[in-house]
Amino acid sequence: MNDTEWLSCTDPGQMLQFLRCRASERKLIMFAAACCRRVWHLMTDPRCREVIDAAERLADGLLSQAEFETALQSLVPLWVDLPNYREDRWLVSHYMTAAVYHLGTAGGASYAASYAARGLACLAGADGSAGWLVTVQTEETAQCSLLRDLFGNPSHPFRFDPVWLAEEGKPCVDLAGTIYHGCRFELLPSLADTLNDRARFSCTTKTTKFQELTAISVSDL
Repeated sequence: MNDTEWLSCTDPGQMLQFLRCRASERKLIMFAAACCRRVWHLMTDPRCREVIDAAERLADGLLSQAEFETALQSLVPLWVDLPNYREDRWLVSHYMTAAVYHLGTAGGASYAASYAARGLACLAGADGSAGWLVTVQTEETAQCSLLRDLFGNPSHPFRFDPVWLAEEGKPCVDLAGTIYHGCRFELLPSLADTLNDRARFSCTTKTTKFQELTAISVSDL
């Protein structure tokens, strides 16, 4: 996948395939959880929401794999009771169960994203209808934007000065941590201002450096 294809892709499956040997498990788990967060309002069963929370803690190292598997056990009865997709029409709740059940591993990211998009599309019409297809495509386009937010452009890896992060840029790192761990996303404009004020420019342009530091501060915590 070249730069143009990466920046214009609207198929998260293709992007995840490209990232297979390039992405960390943490970021893929976070991507899958983010896809489920986008349809949080459809997660009416509290067990689904609890597993999403657990997957995020797993990605951040706050939960072991064994502890996550224990949390996932609450979904087993729902998973086992899912009707045969080829024989019965799935409801929104079925798609939500399937999406959340695939959290917790890098390999489950594409399945979680796909089930979440298709579950959302059920609100627009029957499986395969025009409205359903448009909603799936719209949601998958949004999921591709999430991937670009998380991974930037893999063809042009971010380069940064670790000394800057530990010294002059430390206020940026601290503020990013507050935003991330406290879900204080209303502070993102303040982070942008802080980065802009403190960024040092070397041979890179101001815009490139700003994007680089933003991605490091928010995505790699």
